[in-house]
Amino acid sequence: MSNPLTPVLKRCDSQMQYCSYQWKCCKSADRLSDLPNDILVLIVSRLRLKEAVRTSLLSRRWKNMWTYTAGTLNFHYSEESSIYEDCLRIYLQSRTKILDDNGPHIVKMSEFIKLVNHVLSLHQGPTIEEFEVFVKSCGAISEKYIEKWVEFALGKRAKRLKLDFSLKGHQMHGYFSITKPLLRKFKSNLSSLTVLSLKYVEVTSKVIYYVLLKCSALEELHVAHAGSLLRLKVPGPLPQLKCLKIIRCDCLNWIQIHAINIVSFTYHGRDIPVTFKTAPRLVNTSLRGLYASYFVQNIGKYSSYIQNVESLVLEIRSSEKYLSDEVVPELPILENLRVLELDLGINSVEYICNFFAALPRKCPLLTRLSFSISREYDAGQYKGCWTKRSSECLHSQLKVIELLNFCGRSKGEAEVIYSILSCLPSPDQVILHPNLLWEFKKPNIKDLSKKLKMMHPKAELIKSSCLRPLF
Repeated sequence: MSNPLTPVLKRCDSQMQYCSYQWKCCKSADRLSDLPNDILVLIVSRLRLKEAVRTSLLSRRWKNMWTYTAGTLNFHYSEESSIYEDCLRIYLQSRTKILDDNGPHIVKMSEFIKLVNHVLSLHQGPTIEEFEVFVKSCGAISEKYIEKWVEFALGKRAKRLKLDFSLKGHQMHGYFSITKPLLRKFKSNLSSLTVLSLKYVEVTSKVIYYVLLKCSALEELHVAHAGSLLRLKVPGPLPQLKCLKIIRCDCLNWIQIHAINIVSFTYHGRDIPVTFKTAPRLVNTSLRGLYASYFVQNIGKYSSYIQNVESLVLEIRSSEKYLSDEVVPELPILENLRVLELDLGINSVEYICNFFAALPRKCPLLTRLSFSISREYDAGQYKGCWTKRSSECLHSQLKVIELLNFCGRSKGEAEVIYSILSCLPSPDQVILHPNLLWEFKKPNIKDLSKKLKMMHPKAELIKSSCLRPLF
C-alpha cells in the first residue's frame, strides 16, 4: 500500500536540496573575503576614497581594510556646491532666531576639517599613491591643519601631491606657505614625488629650486597664484621632468628652463623673459595673458624651440604694447603643428584675417583649429575682409573647425566669423560650442549654416550638446 505522504516528502526533499544549493552558493559568493590581505589591500587601493570606505560594510573582514589603502586620498570641499543646503540651513536658523551670517560656512568647514583629520588618523598603510585637498570657501583654513596634512602626505611617500586653497571672491595669492624646513623633515621621501600641484599656495624661488633638485622622480610641476615666486630656474638635466605649468604668478620676473625632456609647457602671465636652453621634445604649449601677445609679436625669436610643437594654445589680445596695428609678423613654419586653439581679442579684424590666411601655408599639417571671439565688434564693417582662399588651402589637412564660446546674437560676431571662415580651407566639420547664455537666448544659426554652405559646401555644421571649457 502506497504511503499517502510520499508526494509531500518528495517535495520537501527537493526543497531541502534547493535550500542546500542556495546556501552553498551564498557561501561561495563571498570568496573575495577569503583572499589574502595583500590582495584585498590592492583591491581597495584601486577604489576612490568614498568607495573604499564603503567596503567596510561588506563583512567583518573588510571593516578596517580601507585604512590600509595605498591609493588616493582626495578631499574636496566647495561651498558653491552645497548652496541648497546653505539656503535650507539659513531658513531653519531664521525660524529659530539664531541666524549667524557666517554660521553655515563655519559649521561645514569645521566638519570638513574634522573629516580629513579623522581619515588621516585612521590610515595605517605605509604609503599612498596620491594626496589631494581642494577647498573653495569664504574663509581660510588654519595653517596648522594644512601643515599637518602636508606632513602626512610626505610621510606616506605620496607620489602625487595636489593642494588647492582658493577663496571665494577676489583672491590673487595663497594664504598657506610651503617652506624649506617643512620639506627638509622628509628629505628622504621627496624622491617618491612624481607630481606636485600647488594652487593658491605660497612658495618662494628657493623652495621650488630645492624641490626640483631633491625630487629626482618629479614628472609634473604645477604652480598657480603664488605671489612669493619671484624667479623660476629649472635646472638641468632633470630628465624625468615632462610637464611645467606656471599660471598667474604675477610677481614672477623671469623663467629659465634647462630641463632637457620637457614635453608640455604652460605659462599664463606677464610679459617676462622666458628662455629654454633646449626643447627638442616640446610638443604641447599653452600661453595666455600679456605674454601670449608678446610671444605672437616676436614669434620669430622662438621658432627654434616651438618647431616641434604639435598642440598650441594662444590668447591673442591687442594692447598699447602689442598687436596694436594691422601688420602680422612673419610666422615661422610649424611643420608639426596639428592642433591650434586661439582666444581672439584683437582690435583689427584685418589683422585676424591676415593671420588666419597665413595658417595653411605655415601649418601644413594642421588638422584641428579652435577659436573664440572674446570682444565685441560693430556690424557692417568687415565684409571687405573676406579673403579668397589661397592655393595652399586645396591641399590642407584641416578636418575640424571649432567655434568656442559661441554666442550667435551679435551681427558683428557673425561677420568676423564669416571673415575667418573665408580665409580657411574647407573642413569636414564645423562644431559650435555654445557659451553659458546660449540656452537663455536661443540664437538662430540658420544664417551661419547658409553662409557656411556657400563657403564650404562639404562642411557639416554641428552644435555641441555640452559646454566646452575655454582652454
